Amino acid sequence: MECVKCGAELEGSETECPSCGVIVSKARATPPPQPPIDVAQSESPPIGGRQYYYMVAPFHGHIRTGQGVEQVSSQLQEVINHYAAYGWEFVQIGTVSMTISRGCLASLFGSGPTQLSYDQVIFRQPVANG
Repeated sequence: MECVKCGAELEGSETECPSCGVIVSKARATPPPQPPIDVAQSESPPIGGRQYYYMVAPFHGHIRTGQGVEQVSSQLQEVINHYAAYGWEFVQIGTVSMTISRGCLASLFGSGPTQLSYDQVIFRQPVANG
């Protein structure tokens, strides 16, 4: 694999490129799931005559002091290119919000639920007809 910024060859275990220092995404190490071979057709016709499998991958950019938004852009580009190599088409980035409820003991001491939001990268693949 090569660095998305400078093209240096990476072994796959690095957390950053030894040549330019770009932080390497941990998401690239995991191959994306393959769509199931047999899918039951829905009763309603697909929109536009096509149907898709969707896959959602978490994304969290990392930068160090002195680095800019270009660093996070490179990381996102790496994630998109990684999944594209497996046939997944980038659709959009979405945000998923979740509420984390505290346990009984924490609730007794006045600790309430915490709200968190995370970015998710959404990909799709067409369903093979036939």
